[in-house]
Amino acid sequence: MRHDAAYIESPDAHAVLMVVFTEGLAANPELLPFLSAQIRARWT
Repeated sequence: MRHDAAYIESPDAHAVLMVVFTEGLAANPELLPFLSAQIRARWT
């Protein structure tokens, strides 16, 4: 089980608070950075 949170701001100052609760996939250390990158990519 792994939980994490990230505050992400776009270049135009819009912001989102991402909170992820994982179970089963928690062993994958690339999951949370991947999700963050996907959200950020939508803003650029």
